[in-house]
Amino acid sequence: MFVKKTVKTNFSVKVQALNEEITAQEGSKVARAKGEKHHTDILLWGWYEESKTSTEPMR
Repeated sequence: MFVKKTVKTNFSVKVQALNEEITAQEGSKVARAKGEKHHTDILLWGWYEESKTSTEPMR
């Protein structure tokens, strides 16, 4: 995970997966409520669709 690699050198940052789904219908209101429940300063959330084309990682 890119975020985990980026913050490895900063020990005051903790990256933790919520392991819960936040749907598009629930939206940012639910995402913010879950963030507050877990005392987060930053919460990343979103959704994606599987690509039908082949991709290569960026370097």
